[in-house]
Amino acid sequence: MTKVYHQTTSANDKALNALVTDRTAVLMTILVVVLVPITEELLYRGVFTSFFFKNQPFWQVAMSGVIFGLMHSSTNFISALVYVTMGWILAYVYVHTKNLSNSLTLHILNNAPFIAVLFN
Repeated sequence: MTKVYHQTTSANDKALNALVTDRTAVLMTILVVVLVPITEELLYRGVFTSFFFKNQPFWQVAMSGVIFGLMHSSTNFISALVYVTMGWILAYVYVHTKNLSNSLTLHILNNAPFIAVLFN
């Protein structure tokens, strides 16, 4: 992203960083690392794959990932591709294992490095 768009962070990351102050760091950690992944997994994997493209795992994964990626305020192709790819991975894990806790755990682990950004 740096070489092509001369950006080091996505719009989604910039918005999150703008919300963080010393007073809100713990709250933001809980939101970004725990509550947001729970909400997103329930919505994008739980609800979406249950109501759309039943018994069509390819389309469940493909569409869930694309919608997940588009909802993360990407401002360029590379940023969008990163979020869409993460959405595909999370959807694949859910569809393959049929267990929301697996994709949720992976999502939490993906968001966990945000803690280092907050307290660095």
